[in-house]
Amino acid sequence: TQGSPTAVDQVAPSTNTTAPLAKPKRKRTRTGWSSSTGLQRRKRAELQFLREHVRDLETYAEKLKQRTSLAHVVGNKSCDWQGVAVAEFKERQKAEELNRALRRIMDNQLQVSAALKLAAEQQTLQ
Repeated sequence: TQGSPTAVDQVAPSTNTTAPLAKPKRKRTRTGWSSSTGLQRRKRAELQFLREHVRDLETYAEKLKQRTSLAHVVGNKSCDWQGVAVAEFKERQKAEELNRALRRIMDNQLQVSAALKLAAEQQTLQ
């Protein structure tokens, strides 16, 4: 009973050739942030950045609220936002017209410059 073979020992190794051969496992290629430590650091840094950004935006929102409340307090009259909007619109229109005029002048200067350059090149060739 000590020397008697067990059922496992009696089974001869199988030489079954009909079983498909196992494909060799491919090695995993690591990408830049595939390591868990690097990924955790990146996520932690992103969370910290977002929290700071939220704090900044909340501070900005508070400043805006205080500014609008101060505008109502001054002189006890409401802010004439429509008048301000109209004035800014007119100012923008003036700036756009000035930009168009300056662009026309610049285009004209570029044409003159190109003509002078061409004339100078032709004169050096002669």
